[in-house]
Amino acid sequence: MVFLQRLALPEPTHCPDCRQQRRLAWRNEDSLYQRKCDKCKKTIISIYSDVVSFPVYCHDCWWQDDWSAVQFGRDINWQKPFFEQWYALMKQVPHIALHVVANEDADYVNMSGYNKHCYLLFAAEYNEDCLYGTQVIKSRSCVDVLNCTNSERCYEAVDVEGCYNVLFSRNCQHCTDCYFCYDCKGCTDCLFSNNLRNQRYVIFNQVYSPNEFARKKERLLAKLYNGNSAELITLFKQHYQKAIHRPLETTRSEQAVGDYLTGCNNIYYGFDLTKAENCRYVYTGYQIKDLMDVCHTIEAELSYEATATGYKSQRIFYSISALTSNDCYYSDFIFSSKNIFGGIGLRNAQYCILNKQYSKEDYFKLKEKLIEHMKKNKEWGEFFPMQYSPYAYNETVAQRYYPLTKEAVLAKGLRWKEELTKSAKDHTRYNVATSIDKINNDITKQILTCTVTEKQYRITNTELDFYRTLKLPIPLLCPEERARLRFAQRNKRQLWQRQCMCTQINHGHHGRCGNEFTTTYAPEQKELVYCEPCYQAIIY
Repeated sequence: MVFLQRLALPEPTHCPDCRQQRRLAWRNEDSLYQRKCDKCKKTIISIYSDVVSFPVYCHDCWWQDDWSAVQFGRDINWQKPFFEQWYALMKQVPHIALHVVANEDADYVNMSGYNKHCYLLFAAEYNEDCLYGTQVIKSRSCVDVLNCTNSERCYEAVDVEGCYNVLFSRNCQHCTDCYFCYDCKGCTDCLFSNNLRNQRYVIFNQVYSPNEFARKKERLLAKLYNGNSAELITLFKQHYQKAIHRPLETTRSEQAVGDYLTGCNNIYYGFDLTKAENCRYVYTGYQIKDLMDVCHTIEAELSYEATATGYKSQRIFYSISALTSNDCYYSDFIFSSKNIFGGIGLRNAQYCILNKQYSKEDYFKLKEKLIEHMKKNKEWGEFFPMQYSPYAYNETVAQRYYPLTKEAVLAKGLRWKEELTKSAKDHTRYNVATSIDKINNDITKQILTCTVTEKQYRITNTELDFYRTLKLPIPLLCPEERARLRFAQRNKRQLWQRQCMCTQINHGHHGRCGNEFTTTYAPEQKELVYCEPCYQAIIY
């Protein structure tokens, strides 16, 4: 490959899916634990449980100047494989409790930066007053959302951009006051509708007068306000079956193959990317350029086989969480550093190998020698083995996109985390009133039980205020189950070749359209998927 030749890197030995699975096995987004900081001994929230072998420091202790990861540096042992030496170092260096940057009043967020007053938010940047969301960027007062950008006051929304007061909806852009909608753009005051463009006062894809719309909206949403959201969700699902689907969701993009691409150029096999250029096999990124095999990144350039890298980083290879850094190889959580090989937990450092400081001249000499050593052991060009990950497989994002059974995980030599769910006899159930008007402040002191998973959860004061403002009922499912259902609404990150399903006679073809295309809709899915010309012909 030209890209890898340009960087003097070897070609991959695994398929793209296996490469991504291996990276994602090192990413724990939303499994949080209460434990002690190994430095100050305070109780903290961390992505690391007590089973890990290395020390875990709270945010304040990790950033203190009275210690440095360089003090754990070690010489290269030319008799042992590099990965073995790196793993031994990993078990000694203190790790930061949460992977966060510059958050304010946001103790329960992870893999996120520059958030204010947020709670249980993951893979999110530049948000305020947002709760229970994943892949949220530059949004405010949004709750239970997935892939939400530049939006405000949205709830149970998936794949929304530039929206305000959009609830129980999917794939909507620049909409206001819309409920239970799919694939609507530039719409206001719409309910239970699909494939709309710049419409107003629409219910079930039928336009009404303002007064008639108001009456019908009040009657429909009364069921929601009285706690009967299940009936409305069923109506939404039924009407969704009539929607026409594009093969791929791309906006303002050129030469882009993938799904949910916005403002992208020259992308192959990319997913959930905004303002991306010249990328292959890149997943979840914002403002990125010249990347291959990278996932969960923001503001990064010229990197390969990396995860959770960004914030003005360049030339990051085979690494995890390299932030505001350059020229890093085989490293984990490197901050504001450059010319690092096999580093762990370094900040403001340079010319380090296995955390040991070298002169510039010695660093580059040893780096080349170490690469040759890794080639002999067939390590050079491979990402870290999943067996070395500090997380159980089902704690990681890998389980979301590449689910495995417990037996399969253990057979691979990986760890599995057992769910600790209390039985009904271990706690009393708190009966939640159906209407928010009947809920008092006492609910924030109660422990609720998920009606599906039996997991316990609580309602925060900010959350209660949000539900009251929008007249929404208290959710009966725990945050984890709600998140699972949102992810289930999205297609898999795979591409298939299919034929257009359009049979409408006024679209310039006789019988079924013969156009073929690449799509994320698997052949067995029941959705109606049209080629781009036929899709554009049905837009309202």
